[in-house]
Amino acid sequence: MIVAIDGPAGSGKSTIAREFAARTGFKKLDTGAIYRSVAAICLRENIDFSDTESILKRIERLNLDLDGSQAQTQVIADGIDLSEYIRTAEVDRAVSYIATNASMRAALLPIQRSLATKKDIVAEGRDIGTVVFPDAELKIYLSADARVRAHRRVAQRHEHDITTLDKDAYNLEYVEVLRAIQYRDEQDAQNMIPSVDAVHLDSTEMGITEIVDELIEYMNEKRGA
Repeated sequence: MIVAIDGPAGSGKSTIAREFAARTGFKKLDTGAIYRSVAAICLRENIDFSDTESILKRIERLNLDLDGSQAQTQVIADGIDLSEYIRTAEVDRAVSYIATNASMRAALLPIQRSLATKKDIVAEGRDIGTVVFPDAELKIYLSADARVRAHRRVAQRHEHDITTLDKDAYNLEYVEVLRAIQYRDEQDAQNMIPSVDAVHLDSTEMGITEIVDELIEYMNEKRGA
């Protein structure tokens, strides 16, 4: 069974997918980390984001390994650990160049699908239920207020412990992340169309356990449990 979780940045896709996987035994697939990995490689190798041909050639040579069992998806690209780098503000600003390019998205489809090797997976990322896994048995679309999403992203960067930041440092990072999220939302507007058969959940005021409980109920309904 494939459970596909779609939604904008910071809506809780990764956290919900991880907790769902932990409670159900499903394998977690973070497709957003794939786009981020390509953006990170372009930044590291000084590949111009306007040079689609060069990026497509680089994708052809990309050897990517993802481990979604930990709090943050661990990413090894061509033998290099990019797990921390793909979550930086620099990659936040750059990833939309990859995610909004139709040719690049198409080139990454085989990689995304090849990583779904087990029978039961929970996959999260943009257009996961419309393009990547259109035949997924259960599709979820998570949304949340942009301000809440920005706070979550800052917390995610600091492993959910923002007590390590003083107020001024938090505010500076929060504003930067909020602007990046709002910009990404604008760039992704054309691609962020939920699947017509997706279940919509607004996670703004919902807790993790509450959301996962609902997902498990929907899963059991699909399986006829």
